[in-house]
Amino acid sequence: MTLYVEMTVMDGLTALELIVRDCPTLVVLPVAVSLLQNMLAGFTKFFADNLNQVSALPVHESQDGRIIQPQKVYLAHFGFICLLNEAVS
Repeated sequence: MTLYVEMTVMDGLTALELIVRDCPTLVVLPVAVSLLQNMLAGFTKFFADNLNQVSALPVHESQDGRIIQPQKVYLAHFGFICLLNEAVS
């Protein structure tokens, strides 16, 4: 199961940081968290790394084909739409 968060507000970066830093519920939920925010090219990796420093859960920049795992946060890569597919075993 994935919790999907899309921010479209002017101060979305601050809101995303508050979500991953101050939401203790994320630590106990058995879900992955996918974040989508419109950002400049080259900034998503930097921002994901910064979020990883303040988050109780590991934060990664999304990559094509990455397996989404519970208890991790994924930030959508610049220029890509976040599309989640059910895993095939």
